[in-house]
Amino acid sequence: RQRLLIIIDEDVLNAARMRGCEHCKHLGISSREFSDPHHVFCKGLGGGSRMDIEENVIAMCRWCHQKFHDGKIKRELLIQLVAIRLGKTSDDIQDVLSSFSIQKAG
Repeated sequence: RQRLLIIIDEDVLNAARMRGCEHCKHLGISSREFSDPHHVFCKGLGGGSRMDIEENVIAMCRWCHQKFHDGKIKRELLIQLVAIRLGKTSDDIQDVLSSFSIQKAG
């Protein structure tokens, strides 16, 4: 039986809320307009459950967040953007996510 992994880190989520969108670079213009923390791999997509680590969370404006869920932004691009933010390669990010039993994108 597979165990669900749950890592909840409000600091990681709050940091994502305070960054501008890592996809389109939109910056919130008011205290009510923050970026949404988006999980690169979320429950039901190989993530098993919530995993709030830097390698799995990206800041997205609400428009880009919706575009991702509509299939207009690919997961591979999100992994590349996370890698750029962390000064790593996409393979490095995949290795970290794989170590938590998260499936490879594609």
